Amino acid sequence: MLSFKANRLHTVPSNSLAPSVQWLILSDNRLRTLPESLGHLRGLRKLMLAGNRLECLPKSLSNCVHLELVRLADNNLTALPMELLSLPKLGWIALASNGFNRALAARARALVPTAPGTVTVLDAEKPLGRGASGVVYRGSLKDNQRSAAVPKAVAVKVFAASKTSDGDPADEAAATGLAGASSCPHLMQSYGKLPSLPQALASTTDTAAAAASNPSAVTVADDKIKGLVLELLDGYTALAGPPSFASVTRDVFVGDGADVAPSSTGGDSRNSGSPCSVTGVVNDVSQASPDDDLWPGEALSPARVLTLKFAVGVLRSVSAALAELHALGLSHGDVYGHNILLRPPLATSRDGAGTKVAANDSSAAANEDGWAVLSDLGAAFFYKTTPQAQADSAQIGNSEGFEEGAASLLERVEVLAFGHLTAELLARLHPDQPTSAPHFTSAIASLQELVADCREPAVSARPNFTEVHRRIFAVGERGAQ
Repeated sequence: MLSFKANRLHTVPSNSLAPSVQWLILSDNRLRTLPESLGHLRGLRKLMLAGNRLECLPKSLSNCVHLELVRLADNNLTALPMELLSLPKLGWIALASNGFNRALAARARALVPTAPGTVTVLDAEKPLGRGASGVVYRGSLKDNQRSAAVPKAVAVKVFAASKTSDGDPADEAAATGLAGASSCPHLMQSYGKLPSLPQALASTTDTAAAAASNPSAVTVADDKIKGLVLELLDGYTALAGPPSFASVTRDVFVGDGADVAPSSTGGDSRNSGSPCSVTGVVNDVSQASPDDDLWPGEALSPARVLTLKFAVGVLRSVSAALAELHALGLSHGDVYGHNILLRPPLATSRDGAGTKVAANDSSAAANEDGWAVLSDLGAAFFYKTTPQAQADSAQIGNSEGFEEGAASLLERVEVLAFGHLTAELLARLHPDQPTSAPHFTSAIASLQELVADCREPAVSARPNFTEVHRRIFAVGERGAQ
């Protein structure tokens, strides 16, 4: 791993980087161009370039066939970097706050409403969590139009700076607002933007510390969105922990053995925290034998604790959320287990119409059905407009900054990340399940086939998320028999 983050670099000299570099961090500098010699880093797996002034990328990046993750938010790219979209192992890409999608994001920003009522932070000294773009607190939302209304429990996310490692927080607000207004129950609901800081946060040391944690950050301007008011997912837990130094781009699941597939690089992840325990598991834990056909970063000793019902439930939830996001012209950019939140026992969820419904009796002891919410749209970006959006705003079309077929390729880049998630869950299925039952063997075979299709090296040959969700749904129906 080689990092020159926030060093005020203007140039990277040609042939200055060793071919052995697998993880390169050049975020928060002043780079306008990169040398063509970057393509000589044939083993490059992770490339962090957010917060620069790049207008284009070297064509030689198409030679970096092992590249898995790229962060390019908050640059000046005037067109989609097509040289990246054919890379066979690229599964995570973040492109918010660039010239080619600025008009799309601006239109979406204008549609984000202000939270309807008075927002109060209940305990400013005890935040619920923090991430790349800010700090999240427990709060309440009081409807000012109804004096007798009981305040709604909410989560209040306060942005730490005008620019973050994910780009402009206003773009995150637009993506979260658009996704949260959909009827999909597997996306976090958004109540609107926070126009001003609640009084309890005016001088909290935690918020100040969050801003100070980003050395390139500037103070939030008065005309900027201060934060978001979101659905409070009380008691939800993450499916996995973020990547480790050893796994590089792959999540760490609780109980996994320390060994991972060979990798000489590592580093911190976009989020922080430890792997969380998952529900819907069998208590007995056994270790899998090493697999010679692993992708880099996959655990050699995965904790085999999951039931098929749980795994299919998680995949059904996440594929539904991703199909909805891409229908809205949004790429999530960070499809990982640590951004998948599992419903707690006896919790409520939202049905397809967005109505809160109680968990069924089969989930009373644990989240056995794998019902989950895809969270954290900090890395999300707009890449196309929907037909309805084009009708509403004819001056913003899909052609700006896009080449033919680019939107389709962007969706299928993210399909690879979903394929990895599916493989990770399959590797953790408990061995003591009814493997002789026809429906079980059929379901496993279908999921393995889906993994192969999602990992197809030819990006254009992968299924889209509508097709992925249809196939996952069919597996769930068979598995329930």
